[in-house]
Amino acid sequence: MGPDDPMAPKASPGMDSPGMNGLGRPMNGMYLGPDDEEFELRFLDAMILHHQGAVEIAEESLQKSQREEIRQLSQEIIETQRDDIAQMQAWRSQWYANAPEAPQMYDPQRSQTVEMNDGMISMLKMEMDLGEADENYDQRYVNAMIAHHEGALDMARQGLENSDRPDIEAFANDLIETQMAEVQQMLALQDGGQ
Repeated sequence: MGPDDPMAPKASPGMDSPGMNGLGRPMNGMYLGPDDEEFELRFLDAMILHHQGAVEIAEESLQKSQREEIRQLSQEIIETQRDDIAQMQAWRSQWYANAPEAPQMYDPQRSQTVEMNDGMISMLKMEMDLGEADENYDQRYVNAMIAHHEGALDMARQGLENSDRPDIEAFANDLIETQMAEVQQMLALQDGGQ
């Protein structure tokens, strides 16, 4: 499913507001700023961290989930997102060889690109404690991963809107297709219960 698919969530003018998605709700990702010369740097840095957070959550579920279908989905998420991280790190090295090593973000109050602090990195990765491997763990995991994917989808749509690099456009379209399918799969797992 591409962003032009009628079933795909649509961006709206509210998406341009810092920290808001197209529905006027806070994003689980982040506002990446305007389409300036550093947009792709901020996009890559944010998406790399966000993917790292998803990998960490999925790795934990391999140890704690009692459901084979959830462990299988988690393994697929880990493999896909690790590949994505490697690709984005390669692009960052190629396109921004002289950029600071620390991840960069847009500061809307100063209208400029700044270094991310530890709190922003943690927020972007959506670090959380999903608790013990009890009877409700799988539900907490699925809810957390759906929210995590929503953040990546928000940022991918910003990438489509603000980047003119064909690599970013193709990456964002692929991410939207993959993660929308995974969200549908997770919603089905929710409906299936324990």
